[in-house]
Amino acid sequence: SDTNDYVPFALAMDNAACFTFFNDLLAVYESLENGTEMPKPMTRFEVAMQRDFILHADERRMNGHKKFFAEYWKNLGDSFYAGIDGMKQLKAERIAAENPDKRYVSLGLSDLLHDKSETEKLHLDADLYDRMMNYCIENRVTMLSIIYLGIRTWLSKINDRAEDVYMHSLIHRRSTIAIKNCGGCFMDCVPLRSIFSENVTFKDALKEITKTNNEIFRHSDLPSAECFKVLHDNENRPNGGNTAASLITFCPQGAFTPPDGWQCEIGGVGSGNFTFY
Repeated sequence: SDTNDYVPFALAMDNAACFTFFNDLLAVYESLENGTEMPKPMTRFEVAMQRDFILHADERRMNGHKKFFAEYWKNLGDSFYAGIDGMKQLKAERIAAENPDKRYVSLGLSDLLHDKSETEKLHLDADLYDRMMNYCIENRVTMLSIIYLGIRTWLSKINDRAEDVYMHSLIHRRSTIAIKNCGGCFMDCVPLRSIFSENVTFKDALKEITKTNNEIFRHSDLPSAECFKVLHDNENRPNGGNTAASLITFCPQGAFTPPDGWQCEIGGVGSGNFTFY
């Protein structure tokens, strides 16, 4: 019957999985159309997930990750809320709490349930992107570090020239060939924070951010909820107290070119609780 002709389904995948999925789909289509050999099968998501189950069951490894984040946060001290609208919200809460030194803002129930946000898409000019990428290669830094440094400089400016800027960084954890050739979602949030005086040079700041990024990535097997609990336990703020106003990620989208006559756009979705760069 007609009711059996269509099967509704939903796909949950990260940026890397989008390209893997469409490349595999087009390769299968080409094989069927031309009668050539079918592409190698993708890694099953269940198989790839076994790695996470094994890692999370390793108590010694997980405790090592927790120790790293605890020391990382303790060395930096209590974090500071550098909001995307400047000091407006923090100053209002300082007045309400009669505490001029308050460094966090409170997330109410409406914020926790909020699931809508505007998404701004910035398309870099090809020449500018090439120059930025060449700079990264020549100086052994990451593109994410450059983007983060630009955004944190702006946040510092509009927050009374704050030296302490804290964001969440959305990263993919596709560190093996098997997982890179798999669908599904292997994304996690990790803390990305820096404290710079106005005297620091661009290159020194960039190298320090890249170093921090690399260190955090090596400990990103710790689930996000456990990671942020470690950070929260190291600060004197109540449940719902928040110091991260933004979430940042870098996902280049130039690797997939649809066939002639096809139109396709792979976009991102912003979380209601964060400004998504």
